[in-house]
Amino acid sequence: MSESCPRAGKETAVKLIGLLAFALAIALPLVMKAAFLTGEAVAVVFPPWTDHDVAIERIVAAEGTFIRSGGVPWIVIARSDDPAFSRRLYHEGAWLVGNAMTDAGCAAPSSGAAT
Repeated sequence: MSESCPRAGKETAVKLIGLLAFALAIALPLVMKAAFLTGEAVAVVFPPWTDHDVAIERIVAAEGTFIRSGGVPWIVIARSDDPAFSRRLYHEGAWLVGNAMTDAGCAAPSSGAAT
């Protein structure tokens, strides 16, 4: 007759709860901040397997305007004056929406040489 190990089940549950709490602690501030970025340029990060054209289509589907690429095909810079834009981007599959100038380091390169 074999015995089940209830302690192992509890340890697994505690680890999962800890992992979930950690993920929420990281994601929640980013999501909350993105909700207040109305009218500002935002960096939108889609899953890495997202084609650049698909990322632009998702920006348009979220009723935003594509501004430029973010360096890799799945990151784009976009904007919208609609307060629900960030929420719609997440609905379209975005993993992260943040201020393009500060959070993602996506500021346009300067045109002048450093002195």
